[in-house]
Amino acid sequence: MKEIPIKRIMIKIDKLHKSNRKTVSLQILPGGKLIVRAPKNITQLELDRIILNHSNWIMKKKELLKNHFVMKKEFSEGEQFLFLGNSYTLIFSDITKSIILSENLYINPEKEHIAEKLIHNFYRNKAKEIIRARVFYYALKFGYQFKSIRITSAKKRWGSCSYNGNLNFSWRLIMAPEEIIDYVVVHELVHLRIKNHSKVFWDKVASLMPDYYVRRNWLKKNGHLLDL
Repeated sequence: MKEIPIKRIMIKIDKLHKSNRKTVSLQILPGGKLIVRAPKNITQLELDRIILNHSNWIMKKKELLKNHFVMKKEFSEGEQFLFLGNSYTLIFSDITKSIILSENLYINPEKEHIAEKLIHNFYRNKAKEIIRARVFYYALKFGYQFKSIRITSAKKRWGSCSYNGNLNFSWRLIMAPEEIIDYVVVHELVHLRIKNHSKVFWDKVASLMPDYYVRRNWLKKNGHLLDL
């Protein structure tokens, strides 16, 4: 880990990933860690200059996210679980099925020892059902064609689009409100035709979803909550 003096402030790069990419990406994780992704051939001088140019943004994001830790779930009765933007209380109750989501999240007491597995499987299955439905809805509505939809366990990428037309979405999105899921879906559909984040790309997203920036900001602010 390297510390870089900038305007009398020590900005620590917690992780530096170098690859064949062409641009530098700066990411602040919950807790305030700075992750930098950079081209393999970047010089230290170039990296220092980029950190300097973005120092104000880095410090503001670090301050904003320094206390954004999410306690790891214990899957015990009384815990709160997000689903489609709503919070549900985990209750062990005599139900006919292993797991039921209604006004609360119910699990049969006989299955308490596998509560974590049940909840993860429930979320993944619901993500596959609901996210796929939203993809088909918007693809038909806006005239996009794709090859496949895959639900992944990605923690850092809500969605992605491959060059051959395959769409990938993290199952964790199922914890977000439906309008946030829709934003990620439309975002990746547009990537089927525009493979970058140029102004042309964002203009196209805006033409399909005029309030996309509100949804994108929600995800940036609350994305750290979408985990179990």
